Amino acid sequence: MKYLAISFLVAILVALFAMQNSTVVVIKFMQWETNLSVVLLVLISAALGALAMLSPLMFVQLSLRNKLRKSAKIETSLSDEITALKYKLEEATKPEPANQTTEENASQKQS
Repeated sequence: MKYLAISFLVAILVALFAMQNSTVVVIKFMQWETNLSVVLLVLISAALGALAMLSPLMFVQLSLRNKLRKSAKIETSLSDEITALKYKLEEATKPEPANQTTEENASQKQS
């Protein structure tokens, strides 16, 4: 939210600057030449600058989102594995029930 407010303030300042400098200037680039209002020049430059900053930030954000999804999948699989291992541990540490019927049968046969 803080960045949105700062961006809005910068946009207002750029717009005020552009409106106060509405003269027409000649723009030359190599053999290309055109007349353009300073307002348009400033607004186009600001928009291109914003796009230049937005592109790498979007790439980083998408990369981090992808890493987060992978981490969530790993966390889920590890949690499932922990649950399975806990179940196996409980089964392994349970005392075996005394096999009374087999012992009784063996003692009766010996008698």
